[in-house]
Amino acid sequence: MTRTYVPVFIAVGLGCLATGCANKPPSDQSLVTDIQSKLYADATTKPAGITVTAKDGVVTLSGDVPSSDVELEAMKVANGTAGVRSVTDQMKVNTAAANPAPAPPPLAQESTPPPAQEPVAAAPVNPPPKPRPVTIPVGTRVSVRTIDAIDSSSSSPGQVFGASLDSPLVVGDRVVIPAGANCGVALVASKEAGRIKGQSELEVRLASIDYHGRPVQVDSTAVTEAGKSRGKQTAVRTGIGAAAGGIIGGLAGGGKGAAIGAAAGGGAGFGINAFTHGPKVKIPSETVLNFQLQSPLVLERR
Repeated sequence: MTRTYVPVFIAVGLGCLATGCANKPPSDQSLVTDIQSKLYADATTKPAGITVTAKDGVVTLSGDVPSSDVELEAMKVANGTAGVRSVTDQMKVNTAAANPAPAPPPLAQESTPPPAQEPVAAAPVNPPPKPRPVTIPVGTRVSVRTIDAIDSSSSSPGQVFGASLDSPLVVGDRVVIPAGANCGVALVASKEAGRIKGQSELEVRLASIDYHGRPVQVDSTAVTEAGKSRGKQTAVRTGIGAAAGGIIGGLAGGGKGAAIGAAAGGGAGFGINAFTHGPKVKIPSETVLNFQLQSPLVLERR
Protein backbone atom coordinates (compact mmCIF):
# COMPACT_ATOMS: atom_id res chain seq x y z
CA MET A 1 0.00 0.00 0.00
CA THR A 2 2.69 2.44 0.91
CA ARG A 3 4.83 1.85 -2.09
CA THR A 4 1.87 2.02 -4.43
CA TYR A 5 0.75 5.63 -3.41
CA VAL A 6 4.16 7.23 -2.77
CA PRO A 7 4.92 7.91 -6.43
CA VAL A 8 1.40 9.26 -6.91
CA PHE A 9 1.78 11.71 -4.04
CA ILE A 10 5.19 12.74 -5.30
CA ALA A 11 3.82 13.38 -8.77
CA VAL A 12 0.88 15.41 -7.45
CA GLY A 13 3.18 17.43 -5.20
CA LEU A 14 5.58 18.19 -8.00
CA GLY A 15 2.68 19.35 -10.21
CA CYS A 16 1.32 21.65 -7.53
CA LEU A 17 4.77 23.03 -6.86
CA ALA A 18 5.33 23.75 -10.54
CA THR A 19 1.96 25.44 -10.85
CA GLY A 20 2.32 27.56 -7.68
CA CYS A 21 5.82 28.71 -8.38
CA ALA A 22 5.05 30.09 -11.79
CA ASN A 23 5.45 34.01 -11.91
CA LYS A 24 2.15 35.83 -12.57
CA PRO A 25 2.25 39.37 -14.11
CA PRO A 26 1.18 42.16 -11.69
CA SER A 27 -2.31 43.56 -11.98
CA ASP A 28 -2.99 46.98 -13.57
CA GLN A 29 -3.99 48.41 -10.20
CA SER A 30 -0.73 47.29 -8.61
CA LEU A 31 1.19 48.90 -11.49
CA VAL A 32 -0.64 52.19 -10.96
CA THR A 33 -0.01 52.12 -7.21
CA ASP A 34 3.66 51.22 -7.66
CA ILE A 35 4.32 54.00 -10.23
CA GLN A 36 2.46 56.64 -8.25
CA SER A 37 4.53 55.78 -5.17
CA LYS A 38 7.76 56.14 -7.13
CA LEU A 39 6.68 59.45 -8.67
CA TYR A 40 5.81 60.82 -5.26
CA ALA A 41 9.13 59.65 -3.82
CA ASP A 42 11.09 61.33 -6.65
CA ALA A 43 11.96 64.97 -5.81
CA THR A 44 11.70 65.98 -9.48
CA THR A 45 8.26 64.53 -10.18
CA LYS A 46 6.71 64.98 -6.73
CA PRO A 47 5.39 68.58 -7.29
CA ALA A 48 3.81 67.68 -10.64
CA GLY A 49 0.26 66.43 -10.81
CA ILE A 50 0.78 63.38 -13.04
CA THR A 51 -2.12 60.98 -13.59
CA VAL A 52 -1.25 57.29 -13.96
CA THR A 53 -3.55 54.69 -15.59
CA ALA A 54 -2.85 51.11 -16.74
CA LYS A 55 -4.57 48.54 -18.92
CA ASP A 56 -3.15 45.12 -19.70
CA GLY A 57 0.29 46.33 -18.62
CA VAL A 58 0.21 49.42 -20.84
CA VAL A 59 0.71 52.50 -18.65
CA THR A 60 -0.47 56.00 -19.64
CA LEU A 61 0.92 59.16 -18.04
CA SER A 62 -1.11 62.37 -18.44
CA GLY A 63 -1.48 65.83 -16.92
CA ASP A 64 0.41 69.15 -16.95
CA VAL A 65 4.07 69.19 -15.94
CA PRO A 66 6.16 72.32 -15.37
CA SER A 67 9.07 71.32 -17.65
CA SER A 68 10.35 68.73 -20.09
CA ASP A 69 12.81 67.51 -17.44
CA VAL A 70 9.91 66.45 -15.23
CA GLU A 71 8.28 64.74 -18.22
CA LEU A 72 11.42 62.70 -19.00
CA GLU A 73 11.90 61.73 -15.36
CA ALA A 74 8.29 60.50 -15.11
CA MET A 75 8.74 58.37 -18.24
CA LYS A 76 11.93 56.91 -16.80
CA VAL A 77 10.19 55.98 -13.55
CA ALA A 78 7.28 54.30 -15.36
CA ASN A 79 9.47 52.36 -17.79
CA GLY A 80 11.65 51.11 -14.93
CA THR A 81 8.72 49.58 -13.05
CA ALA A 82 8.52 45.78 -13.22
CA GLY A 83 5.54 44.41 -15.13
CA VAL A 84 5.10 47.46 -17.40
CA ARG A 85 4.82 46.44 -21.04
CA SER A 86 4.93 49.98 -22.48
CA VAL A 87 4.37 53.61 -21.51
CA THR A 88 2.20 56.14 -23.38
CA ASP A 89 3.15 59.80 -22.85
CA GLN A 90 0.17 62.16 -22.82
CA MET A 91 1.77 64.75 -20.55
CA LYS A 92 1.83 68.45 -21.55
CA VAL A 93 4.51 70.91 -20.57
CA ASN A 94 2.83 73.96 -19.01
CA THR A 95 5.10 76.57 -17.43
CA ALA A 96 2.16 77.90 -15.40
CA ALA A 97 2.24 74.68 -13.47
CA ALA A 98 5.62 75.77 -12.06
CA ASN A 99 3.88 78.57 -10.17
CA PRO A 100 0.63 77.13 -8.87
CA ALA A 101 -2.05 79.46 -7.58
CA PRO A 102 -1.72 80.16 -3.88
CA ALA A 103 -3.93 78.17 -1.61
CA PRO A 104 -6.95 80.03 -0.27
CA PRO A 105 -6.46 81.48 3.20
CA PRO A 106 -7.86 79.47 6.06
CA LEU A 107 -11.26 80.39 7.35
CA ALA A 108 -11.08 83.12 9.93
CA GLN A 109 -11.81 81.96 13.41
CA GLU A 110 -13.69 84.05 15.86
CA SER A 111 -11.30 85.76 18.18
CA THR A 112 -11.12 88.83 20.30
CA PRO A 113 -10.44 91.85 18.07
CA PRO A 114 -7.25 93.74 18.80
CA PRO A 115 -7.62 97.03 20.64
CA ALA A 116 -8.33 100.01 18.41
CA GLN A 117 -5.35 102.19 17.72
CA GLU A 118 -5.52 105.93 17.74
CA PRO A 119 -5.24 107.42 14.24
CA VAL A 120 -1.89 108.92 13.46
CA ALA A 121 -2.16 112.55 12.43
CA ALA A 122 -0.88 113.18 8.94
CA ALA A 123 2.09 115.45 8.61
CA PRO A 124 1.01 118.96 7.58
CA VAL A 125 1.62 119.79 3.96
CA ASN A 126 3.08 123.22 3.49
CA PRO A 127 1.37 125.08 0.65
CA PRO A 128 3.62 126.39 -2.11
CA PRO A 129 4.80 129.94 -1.53
CA LYS A 130 2.73 132.62 -3.19
CA PRO A 131 4.48 134.52 -5.98
CA ARG A 132 5.72 137.92 -4.96
CA PRO A 133 3.86 140.91 -6.42
CA VAL A 134 5.36 143.11 -9.11
CA THR A 135 5.64 146.82 -8.30
CA ILE A 136 5.78 149.51 -10.97
CA PRO A 137 7.45 152.50 -9.26
CA VAL A 138 6.28 156.08 -8.88
CA GLY A 139 7.13 158.34 -11.82
CA THR A 140 6.83 155.58 -14.43
CA ARG A 141 5.55 157.01 -17.71
CA VAL A 142 2.39 155.39 -19.03
CA SER A 143 1.36 156.12 -22.62
CA VAL A 144 -2.20 155.34 -23.66
CA ARG A 145 -4.10 155.78 -26.91
CA THR A 146 -7.70 156.97 -26.65
CA ILE A 147 -10.48 154.93 -28.21
CA ASP A 148 -13.43 157.11 -27.25
CA ALA A 149 -13.47 160.82 -28.09
CA ILE A 150 -13.77 163.25 -25.15
CA ASP A 151 -15.68 166.47 -25.88
CA SER A 152 -16.14 169.40 -23.51
CA SER A 153 -19.58 170.05 -24.95
CA SER A 154 -20.98 166.59 -24.29
CA SER A 155 -18.78 164.94 -21.64
CA SER A 156 -19.26 165.25 -17.91
CA PRO A 157 -16.75 164.93 -15.04
CA GLY A 158 -16.63 161.40 -13.68
CA GLN A 159 -17.11 159.72 -17.05
CA VAL A 160 -14.59 157.01 -17.98
CA PHE A 161 -13.56 156.63 -21.60
CA GLY A 162 -11.99 153.65 -23.32
CA ALA A 163 -8.29 153.61 -24.24
CA SER A 164 -5.50 151.10 -24.79
CA LEU A 165 -1.89 150.88 -23.58
CA ASP A 166 0.26 152.37 -26.34
CA SER A 167 3.57 150.89 -25.14
CA PRO A 168 4.22 147.98 -22.75
CA LEU A 169 4.99 148.43 -19.07
CA VAL A 170 8.37 146.85 -18.32
CA VAL A 171 10.01 146.10 -14.96
CA GLY A 172 13.65 145.18 -15.37
CA ASP A 173 13.74 143.00 -18.48
CA ARG A 174 10.25 141.59 -18.03
CA VAL A 175 7.13 142.85 -19.76
CA VAL A 176 4.54 143.12 -17.01
CA ILE A 177 1.62 144.48 -19.05
CA PRO A 178 1.81 144.26 -22.85
CA ALA A 179 0.86 147.02 -25.27
CA GLY A 180 -2.78 146.94 -26.28
CA ALA A 181 -4.11 146.24 -22.78
CA ASN A 182 -7.43 147.96 -22.11
CA CYS A 183 -7.30 151.19 -20.08
CA GLY A 184 -9.80 153.63 -18.63
CA VAL A 185 -9.31 157.41 -18.87
CA ALA A 186 -11.47 159.43 -16.46
CA LEU A 187 -12.62 162.98 -17.10
CA VAL A 188 -11.76 164.95 -13.97
CA ALA A 189 -12.98 168.42 -14.98
CA SER A 190 -14.64 170.10 -17.97
CA LYS A 191 -14.61 173.91 -18.25
CA GLU A 192 -16.35 176.00 -20.88
CA ALA A 193 -14.88 179.35 -22.10
CA GLY A 194 -16.39 182.55 -20.76
CA ARG A 195 -18.35 185.02 -22.84
CA ILE A 196 -15.48 187.50 -23.33
CA LYS A 197 -12.33 185.81 -22.08
CA GLY A 198 -11.27 182.38 -20.99
CA GLN A 199 -10.68 178.93 -22.45
CA SER A 200 -12.44 175.60 -22.66
CA GLU A 201 -10.47 172.91 -20.81
CA LEU A 202 -10.57 169.15 -20.33
CA GLU A 203 -8.63 167.54 -17.49
CA VAL A 204 -8.24 163.76 -17.61
CA ARG A 205 -6.42 161.14 -15.55
CA LEU A 206 -5.54 157.50 -16.13
CA ALA A 207 -8.07 155.57 -14.03
CA SER A 208 -7.29 151.88 -14.65
CA ILE A 209 -5.27 149.34 -16.61
CA ASP A 210 -6.38 145.76 -17.29
CA TYR A 211 -4.08 143.10 -15.83
CA HIS A 212 -4.94 139.48 -16.65
CA GLY A 213 -8.38 140.58 -17.79
CA ARG A 214 -9.23 142.60 -14.67
CA PRO A 215 -8.98 146.39 -14.24
CA VAL A 216 -6.42 147.65 -11.71
CA GLN A 217 -6.91 151.13 -10.28
CA VAL A 218 -4.18 153.65 -11.16
CA ASP A 219 -3.16 156.92 -9.48
CA SER A 220 -1.65 159.16 -12.14
CA THR A 221 -0.93 162.78 -12.97
CA ALA A 222 -3.53 164.78 -14.88
CA VAL A 223 -3.43 165.84 -18.51
CA THR A 224 -5.11 169.13 -19.37
CA GLU A 225 -6.32 170.09 -22.84
CA ALA A 226 -7.17 173.79 -23.42
CA GLY A 227 -9.01 175.29 -26.40
CA LYS A 228 -8.61 178.75 -27.94
CA SER A 229 -9.02 181.76 -25.68
CA ARG A 230 -11.78 184.16 -26.64
CA GLY A 231 -9.56 187.10 -25.74
CA LYS A 232 -6.08 186.26 -26.98
CA GLN A 233 -6.99 183.39 -29.36
CA THR A 234 -4.14 181.31 -27.94
CA ALA A 235 -4.01 177.74 -27.00
CA VAL A 236 -2.36 176.16 -23.98
CA ARG A 237 -1.66 172.49 -23.85
CA THR A 238 -0.21 170.50 -20.93
CA GLY A 239 0.84 166.89 -20.84
CA ILE A 240 -0.07 165.85 -24.44
CA GLY A 241 2.14 163.24 -26.11
CA ALA A 242 5.11 164.72 -27.99
CA ALA A 243 4.71 162.81 -31.28
CA ALA A 244 3.30 164.99 -34.10
CA GLY A 245 2.27 167.75 -31.74
CA GLY A 246 0.64 165.32 -29.31
CA ILE A 247 -1.78 163.46 -31.65
CA ILE A 248 -1.33 160.20 -33.52
CA GLY A 249 -4.24 159.69 -35.82
CA GLY A 250 -6.09 156.58 -36.88
CA LEU A 251 -3.42 155.84 -39.50
CA ALA A 252 -1.39 154.19 -36.71
CA GLY A 253 -4.14 152.58 -34.66
CA GLY A 254 -7.02 152.06 -37.03
CA GLY A 255 -9.62 152.75 -34.32
CA LYS A 256 -12.51 155.15 -34.12
CA GLY A 257 -10.27 158.12 -34.86
CA ALA A 258 -8.99 156.77 -38.19
CA ALA A 259 -11.06 159.17 -40.28
CA ILE A 260 -10.09 162.11 -38.06
CA GLY A 261 -6.39 161.28 -38.26
CA ALA A 262 -6.48 160.84 -42.03
CA ALA A 263 -8.27 164.15 -42.66
CA ALA A 264 -6.25 166.23 -40.23
CA GLY A 265 -2.83 164.78 -41.02
CA GLY A 266 -2.48 166.33 -44.48
CA GLY A 267 -0.85 169.61 -43.49
CA ALA A 268 2.24 170.60 -41.57
CA GLY A 269 1.76 171.98 -38.10
CA PHE A 270 -1.12 169.54 -37.42
CA GLY A 271 -1.62 169.09 -33.67
CA ILE A 272 -3.18 171.69 -31.49
CA ASN A 273 -5.80 172.60 -34.10
CA ALA A 274 -7.42 169.18 -33.60
CA PHE A 275 -8.34 170.27 -30.08
CA THR A 276 -9.59 173.75 -30.86
CA HIS A 277 -12.96 174.19 -32.41
CA GLY A 278 -13.93 177.68 -31.33
CA PRO A 279 -14.63 177.95 -27.63
CA LYS A 280 -14.89 174.17 -27.13
CA VAL A 281 -12.13 171.56 -26.77
CA LYS A 282 -12.08 167.92 -27.84
CA ILE A 283 -9.68 165.02 -27.43
CA PRO A 284 -10.37 162.82 -30.46
CA SER A 285 -10.01 159.07 -30.76
CA GLU A 286 -6.49 157.72 -31.36
CA THR A 287 -4.85 160.54 -29.37
CA VAL A 288 -1.75 159.48 -27.42
CA LEU A 289 -1.75 160.81 -23.85
CA ASN A 290 1.22 160.51 -21.52
CA PHE A 291 0.66 160.07 -17.79
CA GLN A 292 3.00 159.47 -14.84
CA LEU A 293 2.29 157.28 -11.84
CA GLN A 294 1.82 159.24 -8.62
CA SER A 295 1.66 156.05 -6.51
CA PRO A 296 3.33 152.67 -6.99
CA LEU A 297 1.27 150.25 -9.06
CA VAL A 298 1.33 146.88 -7.27
CA LEU A 299 0.33 143.85 -9.38
CA GLU A 300 -0.28 140.42 -7.86
CA ARG A 301 1.35 137.71 -9.97
CA ARG A 302 -0.79 134.81 -11.17
